[in-house]
Amino acid sequence: VADDRRLVRAVEVHRLTGRPFASFMPRREYARPAVQIGLDGPRPELHGRLERRVHRMVERGLLEEVAALDAVGLRRGRTASRALGYRQFLEVLDGTSTVQAAAEGTVVATRQFAKRQVTWFAADPRVAWIDFREDPGEQLRRALGLIRESERRT
Repeated sequence: VADDRRLVRAVEVHRLTGRPFASFMPRREYARPAVQIGLDGPRPELHGRLERRVHRMVERGLLEEVAALDAVGLRRGRTASRALGYRQFLEVLDGTSTVQAAAEGTVVATRQFAKRQVTWFAADPRVAWIDFREDPGEQLRRALGLIRESERRT
């Protein structure tokens, strides 16, 4: 359905303007020199980490945080009330969801967001990927090496 809408929109744009839809897309222009480091690893492990993180957030008071923010106007913000976890836990406060369902919804939304991030950054040739399973000290050593290498080239 989403692909159908995109296709229809692309045809509409071409008919109206005579230009391909892609010509209206933002161009990726990169500032150089720049060092960007991304953490990546096997999807099943990433999904497990994301799920554990969401459950830790719930255990540490996510519902209470959302309730406190709601009391001072969270819903009036254009984007804050749609943040990962906030949207789902506002539904708990409204009585339309349970904590368990909100946690599961947050896990799913976080996975989807992570996938979009990886897709976006994978298209950027400046990103150097480091495996998130590596020892943090090794990650730091590699990151510093990339920075030093970039400094030598400039």
